[in-house]
Amino acid sequence: SNAVRYVTDSSPAAEMTYHASFAFNAYTLSTGANTNTAITLLQGLTAANGQVFAVQFRRTTQAGNYQLRTVLTRTGAGALTSAWVDVSAGVHTIRVDWTSGPATGANASSLRLLRDGTQVISQTGNTSTQLVETARLGLVAGVTTASTMAGTAYFDTFVSTRNTLP
Repeated sequence: SNAVRYVTDSSPAAEMTYHASFAFNAYTLSTGANTNTAITLLQGLTAANGQVFAVQFRRTTQAGNYQLRTVLTRTGAGALTSAWVDVSAGVHTIRVDWTSGPATGANASSLRLLRDGTQVISQTGNTSTQLVETARLGLVAGVTTASTMAGTAYFDTFVSTRNTLP
């Protein structure tokens, strides 16, 4: 029905680090013909529901490629959006590692996206005032009733922690 559908995890409590992993089959969902349509699949939120980070998904019209990217919300600056990376057919393990901190130094903030254990995106920027209080997984944002999105979004084996994942 081209509507947002997601599950919410309210167990994070003012987390300065957040690590999550989930299985996702990109080729079961089409975001439609418009290459500007980006669907948010995973989102870390503050207590006021401000976005800390996001993982987004789209299907391009160029050869029907499926892609992922990340968005990092910076303190006192605009959001930092990564380049798109391709996702091949089949089920993939998607992992996000986010750490709050200043823009530079040993404790600098970071957002990493790993696809099947290989890092494909790395971002840094000042997120020193950001704390994760809630996480959402599913079709979180970017879905409109006017979109031509079709198919089913398959997610599985979600796990999250404040500690580093193996």
